[in-house]
Amino acid sequence: MKKLFVSVLAIAGLVACNTDEVVREKLNDAISFDTFVENATRADNVSTTAATLEEFSVWAYMTNETGIVFNDELVSKNGDAWSYSNTQYWLPGNAYSFAAFAGNRKDVEGLPVDAAMAGNGLGTITFTNVEGANDILYAQNYVESAVADQTPVLFQFDHLLSKVRFTFANGFANDNNTIKVLNIAMTSAEKATLDLSTESFAFVADAAYVWENHQGTKTLYFGNMGNGDNLGIGKKEISDEDRLVIPAGEDYEYVVTFTVEVYNGAVRGLTKDMTVTMSGLELVAGHAYNFVATINQENLHLNAIEFQVEVDEWVEHEYNVGAVQETVKFVGSVE
Repeated sequence: MKKLFVSVLAIAGLVACNTDEVVREKLNDAISFDTFVENATRADNVSTTAATLEEFSVWAYMTNETGIVFNDELVSKNGDAWSYSNTQYWLPGNAYSFAAFAGNRKDVEGLPVDAAMAGNGLGTITFTNVEGANDILYAQNYVESAVADQTPVLFQFDHLLSKVRFTFANGFANDNNTIKVLNIAMTSAEKATLDLSTESFAFVADAAYVWENHQGTKTLYFGNMGNGDNLGIGKKEISDEDRLVIPAGEDYEYVVTFTVEVYNGAVRGLTKDMTVTMSGLELVAGHAYNFVATINQENLHLNAIEFQVEVDEWVEHEYNVGAVQETVKFVGSVE
């Protein structure tokens, strides 16, 4: 396998929050919930959006950790509203602290947490990335002094992982070399821990989610570029799949592998396995990254077809035809 330690991939960090939706439920003086999900760049099967979020779990207490209100309460979407079984009511004048988790818990250690959160949110969780398709989210809120007609608790869910995709462009200089990019894969951390605690009995806005204790290596698969179709000169396509990655700092090294096929017309003339090592890149939770690579003759180390010209010398022959018997006449033209 050919290894490239060059800047084949130009990094474009894409962060967006389009098609966000707020879903409300209001039941008299009962404690109820709103949700708001920071959406990533496209709504696909690995990204949870406000439209696709179906349920989450809530922990909450009133005034201090001994005033337990919710202990891993499941809140589910019911049409355009959110509902839960163990209905609780606001007690005016009291402070409330809320924490919520959304996503499949099968890959998460540390949940459910102790009901007495002791003002520390959900504490430390450990996540194992299996296929890069489990989007885990966290939200918290704090009500300083509840009133009788308290508005629903707004949970603005943050994505705890980073989302990655690849884009490949055909940068050949001629007009007939098409390419395919197949079997795109990237290594990342298999397991890491994340501290979801807060320093005080209060809502912390714009919390920074920093994953630590990265362990193991997991290879995540992104399929092919553009469903494996041929890509023409000057065109670009994205990978078939997006994958969710445990964020890591600049000292982490990612290894990307893929196979390039180069065609002249309909004939495949070259197949090359390529490896790109990326370092010095910090991935941030809740951000989506598009890694862009241009495939051309230079990074495939192809030599241009060139020409040299030589012209053969005339081969001289001389024949003796004997004595000339008659007068030789040359006719240049006829009038």
